[in-house]
Amino acid sequence: MSSLVEKQLQIAAPGFHSENVLWYGPEAVKVDDVEVNHLVSRTQISGNSSNLGSNCDFIIGSSEVCGYAVLTVTLTVPAATPNVCSGSGWLYTAISQLYWQFGSQSAAQPMIDGWAMCDFNHIVAAHKARDQHVWIGGEPINGPKILNGAVVPYRASVLVPLPQSSMLYGHHKLLPIDTGGLSSAFIVRMTFKSARDFLTGSDAPSISQWTSIVLNVETFELSQRNQSPYQMLRLNPQMSLDYPFSYIQGMTTWTQNNVAYNSPQILVLNGLLNADPLAIMFTVVPQMYAQQNFTNSSPLAYRSARCKAFEVRMNGQILEKVDNGLGAITEIAESGSALDRKIMWPNPWVDAVTGIQYVTAPCTFSSRRCPVYVWQASIKRAPAFEGNMMNTRRAPSTQITLTFTIDDDEPAGVPYYVRWVFIYNSIIAFQAGATTLIM
Repeated sequence: MSSLVEKQLQIAAPGFHSENVLWYGPEAVKVDDVEVNHLVSRTQISGNSSNLGSNCDFIIGSSEVCGYAVLTVTLTVPAATPNVCSGSGWLYTAISQLYWQFGSQSAAQPMIDGWAMCDFNHIVAAHKARDQHVWIGGEPINGPKILNGAVVPYRASVLVPLPQSSMLYGHHKLLPIDTGGLSSAFIVRMTFKSARDFLTGSDAPSISQWTSIVLNVETFELSQRNQSPYQMLRLNPQMSLDYPFSYIQGMTTWTQNNVAYNSPQILVLNGLLNADPLAIMFTVVPQMYAQQNFTNSSPLAYRSARCKAFEVRMNGQILEKVDNGLGAITEIAESGSALDRKIMWPNPWVDAVTGIQYVTAPCTFSSRRCPVYVWQASIKRAPAFEGNMMNTRRAPSTQITLTFTIDDDEPAGVPYYVRWVFIYNSIIAFQAGATTLIM
Protein backbone atom coordinates (compact mmCIF):
# COMPACT_ATOMS: atom_id res chain seq x y z
CA MET A 1 0.00 0.00 0.00
CA SER A 2 1.53 3.26 -1.03
CA SER A 3 0.66 6.78 0.07
CA LEU A 4 -1.47 8.98 -2.18
CA VAL A 5 0.95 11.77 -1.39
CA GLU A 6 3.63 9.71 -3.12
CA LYS A 7 1.28 9.02 -6.01
CA GLN A 8 0.97 12.71 -6.79
CA LEU A 9 4.35 12.44 -8.49
CA GLN A 10 3.12 9.46 -10.50
CA ILE A 11 -0.05 11.29 -11.52
CA ALA A 12 2.07 14.15 -12.86
CA ALA A 13 4.22 11.72 -14.85
CA PRO A 14 3.65 11.13 -18.58
CA GLY A 15 0.80 8.75 -19.35
CA PHE A 16 -0.17 6.86 -22.49
CA HIS A 17 0.59 8.91 -25.57
CA SER A 18 -2.39 9.19 -27.88
CA GLU A 19 -3.65 12.16 -29.79
CA ASN A 20 -7.23 11.91 -28.50
CA VAL A 21 -6.80 10.02 -25.21
CA LEU A 22 -5.96 11.72 -21.90
CA TRP A 23 -5.42 9.26 -19.06
CA TYR A 24 -2.97 8.35 -16.32
CA GLY A 25 -0.24 5.79 -16.67
CA PRO A 26 -0.72 2.34 -15.09
CA GLU A 27 1.44 3.20 -12.06
CA ALA A 28 -1.05 5.88 -11.00
CA VAL A 29 -4.08 3.59 -10.88
CA LYS A 30 -2.75 0.54 -9.03
CA VAL A 31 -4.86 -0.72 -6.13
CA ASP A 32 -3.17 -2.81 -3.45
CA ASP A 33 -6.02 -3.24 -0.96
CA VAL A 34 -9.81 -3.41 -1.27
CA GLU A 35 -12.26 -2.87 1.60
CA VAL A 36 -15.46 -4.93 1.34
CA ASN A 37 -18.64 -3.67 3.01
CA HIS A 38 -21.52 -5.76 4.29
CA LEU A 39 -24.85 -5.19 6.08
CA VAL A 40 -25.72 -1.55 5.40
CA SER A 41 -27.77 0.10 8.16
CA ARG A 42 -28.53 3.47 9.76
CA THR A 43 -27.41 4.55 13.21
CA GLN A 44 -29.16 7.34 15.11
CA ILE A 45 -26.83 9.33 17.36
CA SER A 46 -28.47 11.64 19.88
CA GLY A 47 -26.89 14.98 20.68
CA ASN A 48 -25.92 15.96 24.22
CA SER A 49 -28.14 19.07 24.16
CA SER A 50 -31.41 20.12 22.52
CA ASN A 51 -31.17 23.76 23.63
CA LEU A 52 -31.13 26.56 21.11
CA GLY A 53 -28.35 29.12 21.44
CA SER A 54 -25.85 26.46 22.57
CA ASN A 55 -23.52 23.67 21.40
CA CYS A 56 -24.64 20.13 20.63
CA ASP A 57 -22.03 17.36 20.34
CA PHE A 58 -22.44 14.04 18.52
CA ILE A 59 -19.90 11.31 19.23
CA ILE A 60 -19.42 8.69 16.51
CA GLY A 61 -17.99 5.51 18.02
CA SER A 62 -14.52 4.24 17.16
CA SER A 63 -15.80 0.92 15.82
CA GLU A 64 -18.16 2.11 13.08
CA VAL A 65 -17.69 2.06 9.32
CA CYS A 66 -19.42 5.35 8.46
CA GLY A 67 -20.92 6.81 5.32
CA TYR A 68 -23.03 9.95 4.92
CA ALA A 69 -24.53 11.81 7.87
CA VAL A 70 -27.87 13.67 8.05
CA LEU A 71 -28.89 16.04 10.85
CA THR A 72 -32.63 15.85 11.59
CA VAL A 73 -34.48 18.12 14.01
CA THR A 74 -38.12 18.70 14.92
CA LEU A 75 -39.49 22.01 16.19
CA THR A 76 -42.91 22.55 17.81
CA VAL A 77 -44.79 25.85 17.70
CA PRO A 78 -47.19 25.66 20.70
CA ALA A 79 -50.81 26.69 20.30
CA ALA A 80 -50.39 29.06 23.26
CA THR A 81 -47.66 31.05 21.45
CA PRO A 82 -48.73 30.86 17.79
CA ASN A 83 -47.05 33.95 16.34
CA VAL A 84 -44.02 32.19 14.84
CA CYS A 85 -43.06 32.14 11.15
CA SER A 86 -40.05 31.33 9.02
CA GLY A 87 -39.08 30.97 5.40
CA SER A 88 -37.76 27.79 3.79
CA GLY A 89 -34.41 26.30 4.78
CA TRP A 90 -34.64 27.49 8.40
CA LEU A 91 -32.40 24.69 9.76
CA TYR A 92 -29.51 25.97 7.63
CA THR A 93 -30.16 29.46 9.03
CA ALA A 94 -30.26 28.07 12.58
CA ILE A 95 -26.75 26.59 12.36
CA SER A 96 -24.24 29.13 13.61
CA GLN A 97 -21.23 26.81 13.34
CA LEU A 98 -20.33 23.29 12.27
CA TYR A 99 -17.08 21.82 13.55
CA TRP A 100 -15.77 18.27 13.26
CA GLN A 101 -12.67 16.62 14.67
CA PHE A 102 -11.63 13.44 12.98
CA GLY A 103 -9.66 11.52 15.60
CA SER A 104 -7.19 14.29 16.44
CA GLN A 105 -7.04 18.06 16.37
CA SER A 106 -4.61 17.92 13.46
CA ALA A 107 -7.49 16.59 11.31
CA ALA A 108 -10.31 19.06 11.93
CA GLN A 109 -12.58 21.34 9.91
CA PRO A 110 -12.50 25.00 10.98
CA MET A 111 -15.94 26.24 11.88
CA ILE A 112 -18.32 26.97 9.00
CA ASP A 113 -21.90 28.21 9.27
CA GLY A 114 -25.17 26.94 7.88
CA TRP A 115 -24.88 29.30 4.92
CA ALA A 116 -21.64 27.63 3.77
CA MET A 117 -23.23 24.20 4.32
CA CYS A 118 -26.23 25.19 2.19
CA ASP A 119 -24.05 26.51 -0.64
CA PHE A 120 -21.84 23.41 -0.57
CA ASN A 121 -24.86 21.09 -0.65
CA HIS A 122 -26.26 23.20 -3.48
CA ILE A 123 -23.31 22.75 -5.81
CA VAL A 124 -22.82 19.02 -5.20
CA ALA A 125 -26.53 18.12 -5.32
CA ALA A 126 -28.03 16.60 -8.43
CA HIS A 127 -29.52 19.25 -10.70
CA LYS A 128 -33.13 18.31 -9.94
CA ALA A 129 -32.47 18.31 -6.17
CA ARG A 130 -31.20 21.88 -5.81
CA ASP A 131 -34.60 23.17 -4.71
CA GLN A 132 -35.40 20.09 -2.69
CA HIS A 133 -32.43 20.29 -0.32
CA VAL A 134 -33.50 23.82 0.74
CA TRP A 135 -37.11 22.71 1.25
CA ILE A 136 -36.06 19.58 3.18
CA GLY A 137 -33.87 21.89 5.27
CA GLY A 138 -37.11 23.34 6.65
CA GLU A 139 -40.48 23.89 5.00
CA PRO A 140 -41.90 27.37 5.75
CA ILE A 141 -43.23 27.74 9.31
CA ASN A 142 -46.62 29.45 9.61
CA GLY A 143 -47.81 29.21 13.20
CA PRO A 144 -48.66 25.87 14.87
CA LYS A 145 -48.72 22.85 12.56
CA ILE A 146 -52.05 21.07 13.01
CA LEU A 147 -52.64 17.44 12.00
CA ASN A 148 -55.90 15.64 12.86
CA GLY A 149 -56.74 18.37 15.34
CA ALA A 150 -53.44 18.12 17.25
CA VAL A 151 -50.26 20.23 17.23
CA VAL A 152 -47.37 18.34 15.61
CA PRO A 153 -43.75 19.46 15.14
CA TYR A 154 -42.16 20.78 11.97
CA ARG A 155 -39.32 18.61 10.67
CA ALA A 156 -36.09 19.55 8.87
CA SER A 157 -33.04 17.62 7.68
CA VAL A 158 -29.69 18.69 6.21
CA LEU A 159 -26.80 16.70 4.83
CA VAL A 160 -23.74 17.35 6.98
CA PRO A 161 -20.55 17.80 4.89
CA LEU A 162 -18.28 15.43 6.82
CA PRO A 163 -15.29 13.84 5.02
CA GLN A 164 -17.15 10.57 4.43
CA SER A 165 -20.51 12.13 3.52
CA SER A 166 -20.55 10.24 0.24
CA MET A 167 -24.17 11.14 -0.47
CA LEU A 168 -23.04 14.69 -1.19
CA TYR A 169 -20.90 13.77 -4.18
CA GLY A 170 -23.52 12.62 -6.66
CA HIS A 171 -22.18 10.00 -9.02
CA HIS A 172 -18.70 10.23 -7.48
CA LYS A 173 -19.58 8.77 -4.10
CA LEU A 174 -16.82 8.37 -1.56
CA LEU A 175 -16.17 5.10 0.21
CA PRO A 176 -17.14 5.01 3.89
CA ILE A 177 -14.52 5.46 6.60
CA ASP A 178 -13.66 2.79 9.14
CA THR A 179 -13.38 4.74 12.39
CA GLY A 180 -11.67 1.73 13.93
CA GLY A 181 -8.44 3.27 12.66
CA LEU A 182 -8.87 6.37 14.85
CA SER A 183 -6.99 6.82 18.10
CA SER A 184 -9.89 8.83 19.57
CA ALA A 185 -13.57 9.50 18.88
CA PHE A 186 -14.98 11.23 15.81
CA ILE A 187 -16.64 14.39 17.16
CA VAL A 188 -19.25 16.45 15.31
CA ARG A 189 -20.24 19.73 17.02
CA MET A 190 -23.15 21.94 16.03
CA THR A 191 -23.63 25.43 17.46
CA PHE A 192 -27.18 26.72 17.08
CA LYS A 193 -28.51 30.27 17.15
CA SER A 194 -31.28 31.34 19.47
CA ALA A 195 -34.80 31.13 18.06
CA ARG A 196 -34.99 34.91 17.69
CA ASP A 197 -32.13 34.80 15.17
CA PHE A 198 -33.75 32.43 12.67
CA LEU A 199 -37.49 32.57 13.39
CA THR A 200 -39.88 35.48 12.82
CA GLY A 201 -42.80 36.71 14.92
CA SER A 202 -43.32 38.10 18.41
CA ASP A 203 -43.56 34.63 19.98
CA ALA A 204 -40.30 33.36 18.47
CA PRO A 205 -38.23 34.12 21.62
CA SER A 206 -40.46 31.76 23.63
CA ILE A 207 -39.05 28.74 21.77
CA SER A 208 -35.94 27.61 23.60
CA GLN A 209 -35.17 24.11 22.34
CA TRP A 210 -35.61 21.53 19.61
CA THR A 211 -38.36 18.99 20.15
CA SER A 212 -35.85 16.34 19.02
CA ILE A 213 -32.41 16.28 17.43
CA VAL A 214 -30.47 13.30 16.01
CA LEU A 215 -27.60 12.65 13.64
CA ASN A 216 -28.44 9.79 11.27
CA VAL A 217 -25.26 8.07 10.09
CA GLU A 218 -25.08 5.44 7.38
CA THR A 219 -23.10 2.53 8.85
CA PHE A 220 -21.61 -0.64 7.44
CA GLU A 221 -20.55 -3.89 9.05
CA LEU A 222 -17.60 -5.63 7.46
CA SER A 223 -18.21 -9.29 6.80
CA GLN A 224 -14.81 -9.83 8.42
CA ARG A 225 -12.93 -7.25 10.45
CA ASN A 226 -9.65 -8.30 8.87
CA GLN A 227 -10.95 -6.87 5.60
CA SER A 228 -10.29 -3.39 6.96
CA PRO A 229 -7.09 -1.79 5.63
CA TYR A 230 -6.31 -0.67 9.18
CA GLN A 231 -5.24 -4.22 9.98
CA MET A 232 -2.38 -3.72 7.56
CA LEU A 233 -1.63 -0.29 9.03
CA ARG A 234 -1.33 -1.76 12.51
CA LEU A 235 1.13 -4.36 11.28
CA ASN A 236 3.09 -1.78 9.28
CA PRO A 237 3.19 1.55 11.20
CA GLN A 238 5.29 3.16 8.48
CA MET A 239 2.43 2.85 5.97
CA SER A 240 -0.12 5.57 5.34
CA LEU A 241 -3.73 5.36 4.16
CA ASP A 242 -4.96 8.57 2.55
CA TYR A 243 -8.62 9.51 2.25
CA PRO A 244 -9.53 12.35 -0.19
CA PHE A 245 -12.38 14.75 0.55
CA SER A 246 -13.57 18.31 -0.11
CA TYR A 247 -12.46 20.91 2.44
CA ILE A 248 -14.77 23.95 2.92
CA GLN A 249 -13.90 27.53 3.80
CA GLY A 250 -16.51 30.27 4.25
CA MET A 251 -15.84 34.04 4.31
CA THR A 252 -17.81 37.30 4.16
CA THR A 253 -16.99 40.68 2.63
CA TRP A 254 -19.19 43.77 2.18
CA THR A 255 -19.26 47.01 0.27
CA GLN A 256 -18.22 50.08 2.23
CA ASN A 257 -20.70 52.28 0.38
CA ASN A 258 -24.29 52.15 -0.86
CA VAL A 259 -24.65 50.38 -4.18
CA ALA A 260 -26.20 52.19 -7.14
CA TYR A 261 -27.54 50.89 -10.45
CA ASN A 262 -25.01 50.60 -13.28
CA SER A 263 -22.21 51.25 -10.79
CA PRO A 264 -19.63 48.42 -10.65
CA GLN A 265 -18.53 47.49 -7.11
CA ILE A 266 -15.02 46.17 -6.48
CA LEU A 267 -14.22 43.91 -3.51
CA VAL A 268 -10.83 42.39 -2.68
CA LEU A 269 -10.61 39.20 -0.62
CA ASN A 270 -7.48 37.82 1.04
CA GLY A 271 -6.95 34.94 3.46
CA LEU A 272 -7.47 31.99 1.13
CA LEU A 273 -5.74 28.74 2.01
CA ASN A 274 -2.58 27.56 0.29
CA ALA A 275 -4.38 24.63 -1.30
CA ASP A 276 -5.81 23.37 -4.58
CA PRO A 277 -9.19 25.08 -5.19
CA LEU A 278 -11.92 22.91 -6.67
CA ALA A 279 -14.66 25.54 -6.75
CA ILE A 280 -15.35 29.13 -5.75
CA MET A 281 -18.94 30.15 -4.94
CA PHE A 282 -20.42 33.50 -3.99
CA THR A 283 -23.80 35.10 -3.37
CA VAL A 284 -24.53 38.84 -3.26
CA VAL A 285 -27.06 39.83 -0.58
CA PRO A 286 -28.48 43.30 0.16
CA GLN A 287 -27.86 44.41 3.74
CA MET A 288 -31.60 44.77 4.25
CA TYR A 289 -31.94 41.00 3.80
CA ALA A 290 -28.72 39.97 5.56
CA GLN A 291 -29.93 41.70 8.74
CA GLN A 292 -33.29 42.15 10.44
CA ASN A 293 -35.25 44.43 8.17
CA PHE A 294 -38.57 44.81 9.99
CA THR A 295 -39.98 44.31 13.48
CA ASN A 296 -40.04 40.74 14.82
CA SER A 297 -38.15 39.49 11.75
CA SER A 298 -35.19 37.21 11.16
CA PRO A 299 -32.59 37.70 8.40
CA LEU A 300 -33.49 36.44 4.93
CA ALA A 301 -30.13 34.73 4.66
CA TYR A 302 -30.53 33.20 1.21
CA ARG A 303 -32.39 36.06 -0.50
CA SER A 304 -29.48 36.73 -2.85
CA ALA A 305 -29.50 39.33 -5.62
CA ARG A 306 -28.97 38.90 -9.33
CA CYS A 307 -25.93 40.46 -10.96
CA LYS A 308 -26.20 41.59 -14.55
CA ALA A 309 -22.41 41.65 -14.80
CA PHE A 310 -19.51 40.39 -12.71
CA GLU A 311 -15.85 39.51 -13.02
CA VAL A 312 -13.77 37.27 -10.74
CA ARG A 313 -9.98 37.46 -10.76
CA MET A 314 -7.42 35.33 -8.93
CA ASN A 315 -4.07 37.09 -8.48
CA GLY A 316 -5.01 39.37 -11.37
CA GLN A 317 -5.96 36.56 -13.76
CA ILE A 318 -9.58 36.47 -14.94
CA LEU A 319 -11.39 33.31 -13.83
CA GLU A 320 -14.91 34.26 -14.87
CA LYS A 321 -16.44 37.23 -16.65
CA VAL A 322 -20.17 37.57 -17.27
CA ASP A 323 -22.08 40.37 -18.98
CA ASN A 324 -25.83 40.78 -19.53
CA GLY A 325 -26.97 37.35 -18.38
CA LEU A 326 -24.36 35.30 -20.23
CA GLY A 327 -23.61 33.38 -17.01
CA ALA A 328 -27.05 31.73 -16.87
CA ILE A 329 -26.76 30.61 -20.49
CA THR A 330 -23.31 29.08 -20.05
CA GLU A 331 -24.35 27.33 -16.83
CA ILE A 332 -27.34 25.74 -18.59
CA ALA A 333 -25.12 24.66 -21.48
CA GLU A 334 -22.32 23.22 -19.32
CA SER A 335 -24.06 21.81 -16.24
CA GLY A 336 -27.61 21.23 -17.44
CA SER A 337 -29.18 23.64 -14.95
CA ALA A 338 -28.73 27.21 -13.85
CA LEU A 339 -27.28 27.32 -10.34
CA ASP A 340 -30.16 29.02 -8.57
CA ARG A 341 -32.61 27.91 -5.90
CA LYS A 342 -36.19 28.70 -4.93
CA ILE A 343 -36.48 30.58 -1.63
CA MET A 344 -39.68 31.42 0.30
CA TRP A 345 -40.03 34.03 3.06
CA PRO A 346 -42.95 35.48 5.09
CA ASN A 347 -44.51 38.77 4.04
CA PRO A 348 -44.81 41.61 6.57
CA TRP A 349 -47.82 43.85 7.10
CA VAL A 350 -47.67 47.58 7.79
CA ASP A 351 -49.28 49.27 10.79
CA ALA A 352 -51.49 52.05 9.34
CA VAL A 353 -50.80 54.37 12.28
CA THR A 354 -47.08 53.92 12.99
CA GLY A 355 -45.95 52.69 9.55
CA ILE A 356 -43.96 49.89 11.26
CA GLN A 357 -43.72 46.54 9.46
CA TYR A 358 -44.62 43.37 11.39
CA VAL A 359 -44.81 39.64 10.67
CA THR A 360 -47.74 37.78 12.21
CA ALA A 361 -48.84 34.17 11.83
CA PRO A 362 -50.74 33.09 9.88
CA CYS A 363 -49.10 34.97 7.05
CA THR A 364 -48.58 34.82 3.31
CA PHE A 365 -45.27 34.03 1.64
CA SER A 366 -43.30 35.36 -1.30
CA SER A 367 -40.86 33.32 -3.36
CA ARG A 368 -38.26 33.81 -6.05
CA ARG A 369 -35.33 32.04 -7.60
CA CYS A 370 -32.07 33.27 -6.09
CA PRO A 371 -28.75 32.82 -7.89
CA VAL A 372 -25.59 31.13 -6.65
CA TYR A 373 -22.56 32.06 -8.74
CA VAL A 374 -20.00 29.28 -9.13
CA TRP A 375 -16.61 28.93 -10.76
CA GLN A 376 -15.61 25.27 -10.95
CA ALA A 377 -11.90 24.64 -11.27
CA SER A 378 -11.68 20.96 -12.02
CA ILE A 379 -14.72 19.67 -13.89
CA LYS A 380 -12.55 18.92 -16.92
CA ARG A 381 -8.90 17.95 -17.12
CA ALA A 382 -6.75 19.41 -19.84
CA PRO A 383 -3.08 18.99 -20.79
CA ALA A 384 -0.98 21.63 -19.04
CA PHE A 385 2.10 20.73 -21.06
CA GLU A 386 3.17 17.77 -23.15
CA GLY A 387 2.56 14.47 -21.38
CA ASN A 388 1.26 16.03 -18.16
CA MET A 389 -2.09 16.98 -16.66
CA MET A 390 -3.22 19.82 -14.41
CA ASN A 391 -6.68 20.64 -13.05
CA THR A 392 -6.16 22.92 -10.04
CA ARG A 393 -4.42 26.19 -9.27
CA ARG A 394 -2.25 26.62 -6.20
CA ALA A 395 -0.59 29.84 -5.13
CA PRO A 396 1.16 30.52 -1.78
CA SER A 397 -0.64 33.86 -1.54
CA THR A 398 -4.01 34.14 -3.27
CA GLN A 399 -6.06 37.29 -3.73
CA ILE A 400 -9.58 37.25 -5.16
CA THR A 401 -11.01 40.40 -6.74
CA LEU A 402 -14.73 40.58 -7.48
CA THR A 403 -16.30 43.30 -9.61
CA PHE A 404 -20.10 43.14 -9.78
CA THR A 405 -23.05 45.24 -10.99
CA ILE A 406 -26.50 44.54 -9.52
CA ASP A 407 -29.48 43.90 -11.78
CA ASP A 408 -31.93 46.72 -12.37
CA ASP A 409 -34.71 45.13 -10.28
CA GLU A 410 -32.56 44.66 -7.15
CA PRO A 411 -32.53 47.08 -4.16
CA ALA A 412 -30.26 50.10 -4.61
CA GLY A 413 -28.98 52.69 -2.16
CA VAL A 414 -27.94 50.07 0.45
CA PRO A 415 -24.67 48.19 1.16
CA TYR A 416 -24.30 44.62 -0.06
CA TYR A 417 -22.77 41.57 1.59
CA VAL A 418 -20.87 38.97 -0.45
CA ARG A 419 -20.80 35.48 1.03
CA TRP A 420 -17.97 33.27 -0.26
CA VAL A 421 -17.54 29.50 -0.11
CA PHE A 422 -14.24 27.96 -1.22
CA ILE A 423 -13.91 24.22 -1.79
CA TYR A 424 -10.42 22.71 -1.77
CA ASN A 425 -8.90 19.35 -2.57
CA SER A 426 -7.76 17.72 0.68
CA ILE A 427 -6.65 14.46 2.26
CA ILE A 428 -6.88 12.88 5.70
CA ALA A 429 -3.87 10.64 6.26
CA PHE A 430 -4.06 7.68 8.66
CA GLN A 431 -0.74 6.46 10.02
CA ALA A 432 0.25 4.72 13.27
CA GLY A 433 -3.16 5.47 14.85
CA ALA A 434 -2.91 9.22 14.14
CA THR A 435 -4.80 11.37 11.61
CA THR A 436 -3.36 14.35 9.76
CA LEU A 437 -4.98 16.84 7.41
CA ILE A 438 -3.01 17.37 4.17
CA MET A 439 -3.81 20.16 1.71
